[in-house]
Amino acid sequence: MSVLRDLQNVSVEESKSTLEFEDFRPDGLGLSRFLRLDGERAFYLGPGCETCGLVFERLGGANSSVSPAEISSQLREGIVALDHELVQKASRVLPTGEYRAGLLEIVPKLVRPGEEKDYFAHEQVELFGVDPFSNLPQNPGTEYYREETRFLGDGRALFEFLVPMFPSNWLDAATLGSFAARLRERAQPTAFAVGLAEVQQPAYWEGNPPVNEHWCLTHFLLDGHHKVFAASKMSQPLTLLSSVSVDHGTASEDQVGRILDELQGQGATL
Repeated sequence: MSVLRDLQNVSVEESKSTLEFEDFRPDGLGLSRFLRLDGERAFYLGPGCETCGLVFERLGGANSSVSPAEISSQLREGIVALDHELVQKASRVLPTGEYRAGLLEIVPKLVRPGEEKDYFAHEQVELFGVDPFSNLPQNPGTEYYREETRFLGDGRALFEFLVPMFPSNWLDAATLGSFAARLRERAQPTAFAVGLAEVQQPAYWEGNPPVNEHWCLTHFLLDGHHKVFAASKMSQPLTLLSSVSVDHGTASEDQVGRILDELQGQGATL
């Protein structure tokens, strides 16, 4: 399971970032949320509905990394603790807003849509059912990584995802080999992400399921695609610097805090 090693608050008041959270209301009607990259929509994030299921659907704009150049050498070598200067440098590639910057240790597990470990084909369907329009499970249109699920009690469970900006077949074999060699030497390089916390529960459900409320923490991988893929293939740990937005998920500020508190502990896994 992922473990939170360090945490700092960060406020981004002015930004020239190529990243943007978009809330789109056509003609003042229903809300659609997007993560944009370089002016293009990279991920559809759903309607922001607390009774709907999780959505992160890859779109055409998800096709490149976002590298915080000022800390690139630290990310390559591996970050062991956060300080104010490092977090401020990393935040220069983030959109405006309030964040909780966390340094996590993870062992990523690669999942593809429809596989046994696919959240959308299994856990989400068990509680929310299939998409009423397609009569199929939600399809994120991307492979992604998962961490172990944590049981929070009172029918709640925390699901954690790491979503790449582009698929693994775009990766460079030589770079992968370099990171694999470092991981074999027990090095822990650091990947970089922006996070979104969602708390969702259907308006009604059948029976008495052990989990009836999904707390979801999704890290969108901005830099470190080779590191993460190599770590997943080798089942080796690495660290992740993820700035979790307080402003843009369905989770409240208190709920974001609860999620991060849970990651600092060793909660029960499902």
